[in-house]
Amino acid sequence: METAMYEGTHEHLIVHALRRRAVLIITIAMLVAGCGAAYTLMRSPSYTSSTAVLLNPAPGNPLAPGPTSAQQVTIAMQTEASMVTSPAVTKLVDENLHTGVVAGTSSVTVTVPSNTQIVAILAQAASPADAKRIAASFADQFLAYRAAQSKTNQANQLANLNDQLKSARSSLAKAAQSASKSDASADASAQVQIYTSRVAALQDSIGQIQATQVDAGSVVKPATLPSSPDGLPGWLLILASAALGLFTGLAVAVWRERADDKIRVSHEVLVAGFPVLGDLGKDLASQDSEAAASEAYRLVRTAFLAAAPRPSVIVVSPTADRAGPASGPLVAGLGRSLVDAGYRAVLVDTVPEAQNSAADVLGVPDGPGLFEVLTGMSLDAALVDVGGLKVLRAGNSHERSRDLLGGRGLTDVFDQLHRDVDFVIVAAPPSTTSDGNALVYAADACVLIVMDQVTTYDQVVTAASRARQLDVPVLGLVCAPRTGWGGRPAQADRDVPSESLQSSVPGPRHSRHSAPNKLTGGQVFEKSRDPATRTLT
Repeated sequence: METAMYEGTHEHLIVHALRRRAVLIITIAMLVAGCGAAYTLMRSPSYTSSTAVLLNPAPGNPLAPGPTSAQQVTIAMQTEASMVTSPAVTKLVDENLHTGVVAGTSSVTVTVPSNTQIVAILAQAASPADAKRIAASFADQFLAYRAAQSKTNQANQLANLNDQLKSARSSLAKAAQSASKSDASADASAQVQIYTSRVAALQDSIGQIQATQVDAGSVVKPATLPSSPDGLPGWLLILASAALGLFTGLAVAVWRERADDKIRVSHEVLVAGFPVLGDLGKDLASQDSEAAASEAYRLVRTAFLAAAPRPSVIVVSPTADRAGPASGPLVAGLGRSLVDAGYRAVLVDTVPEAQNSAADVLGVPDGPGLFEVLTGMSLDAALVDVGGLKVLRAGNSHERSRDLLGGRGLTDVFDQLHRDVDFVIVAAPPSTTSDGNALVYAADACVLIVMDQVTTYDQVVTAASRARQLDVPVLGLVCAPRTGWGGRPAQADRDVPSESLQSSVPGPRHSRHSAPNKLTGGQVFEKSRDPATRTLT
């Protein structure tokens, strides 16, 4: 049961993270937003201009005249696109603009739209005008380069054909001279015809090449003048950074909330399934007067009375044995508050050497106490009356003290104390110690002391599980101040009688272990002092 309740406290991690770690989330969000703002201010703006060139098949270029398949055209266009940023074209652009661009520059991007003979050129620069100039220059110089390639190709073809024509004419002259002789062979006339046809064909090819007009292509989309810099606007980038920071901060907060097992009493009514009887950590920290401290203990008293059966022996014990709150101040304040309200109470101190023991808080001087009673001293001789509150000091411990706390004598002492009172409240050492366990086992119920954001859920569950193994119910938790108990509990009103413990409260007394617990659904405690017959119904 305790484990299920413990796991249930982690269900709303996001809500808890937002509520408890808002400062962390805001801090991370501001840091990330600040980085985004710094990047926005420090980055150099860039502008992109675009242009498009329609290529015509031109001799001497990858896309040349002649019958070609769709695949060949696609390959040719990709080759043409790679030529835009080639060293030859880049040199022409640099000579034109004197911008220092180099071959393969990343500031110029070239693409070919699917199933077209168009080359799209994108140029980036630090200003809109420079971007437009670079894009336009690359388009113009690329076309000029293609035209130059075609003209060079034509010149080479003409030169080759002219050489062939010269050779064909020379051969034709020789063949004609041979055919004009009287003893000319039969095939001399045929040679003349052959060379005549050869010369005519070469002249026709030369004429066709000379008549061919070179058209490398045209600019179908002039270079544009960018109206805004590339990337996100500065304000949008800062806003996106802030949103990213909030998300990151929330993620970190949820992670820390999940990893943090410390209880948050100020935000929870139940801790690991057990009611919080009072938050003295909050109430005493904000008060510095005895009247205010008394009010804080009254709040604890009301919750305590609703939870505790009467008459009963209640052990008040810290949940952990590490540095933490002592039980003495809480027991002293609660006992004093019960007496002020007219209840009969006995306070039992069990930690003699502890600082802030119950007896020390109430100003009771050193003297014989519980350990002396366990070794044979009269109980009446050890009790001290402090303004109507009976106090049994711890006394002087010795080698057998810890064994005596676990013996039958302790239950006999508690039996004698509870007969004429409503409550016997025991200031015990931590519940994780053997002495604390022995005292819990001898009691009817226990109250655990915790510290906000110090005590862990695991410590509460461990202490409660141990009490359950000992067949002792946990009435609830009281949160102690993290910085100490502060002022001592207020002194009793002067009109509270102190003659005897029995006369403190008139009227009939309840039979022991028969009063219902309001906070546990009317559960009745029936626990015998004989360990062999103790039960909880």
